Amino acid sequence: MTGSWEQTGGITVLFHTIRIVLYYWHERLWERVSWGKLKHPLACLPVRNDLTPEDYQVIGRLLEERRYSAKEPEYQI
Repeated sequence: MTGSWEQTGGITVLFHTIRIVLYYWHERLWERVSWGKLKHPLACLPVRNDLTPEDYQVIGRLLEERRYSAKEPEYQI
């Protein structure tokens, strides 16, 4: 189109550089969108290093309320 390999190469490098930069910012902006993403069932709980037995009970109840944990069937074979 330009008749010069140097100009064509420069345009190509510039074009792809702009595309990479725009793609990067496009992905950064999409990461901020919250709709359509699944939240972890325990995302509302604060995180601590040392969990007490009471903490495990609270987590278990929360998972049962939200139907994320299945209880074993109560039958005997």
